[in-house]
Amino acid sequence: RKAQLSIFLSKYIRKHPGCILSKALPETLVVDLWDAFDQSLADLGVSFRNRLESCLWEVKQLFDPDNQHAYAPDSCWIMKPSATNKVCSS
Repeated sequence: RKAQLSIFLSKYIRKHPGCILSKALPETLVVDLWDAFDQSLADLGVSFRNRLESCLWEVKQLFDPDNQHAYAPDSCWIMKPSATNKVCSS
């Protein structure tokens, strides 16, 4: 639900750039991990670890020091997983 709120507010801010939310909303990075739970990939023998690494590749690029658009290494992050209650059989 927090990811959905963040997406909704980001859309609102893009439409209304002068609104007070544009300065109040912290930067939020929403990462979609549902492909890691894709049973068809598990049936093909792709391990959960490899599926998860594939989903997180883009995030790793954002923190890669060789990437000129990477976040600062000393920046503080809060990670809130939202798929922790899902069951995966791999």
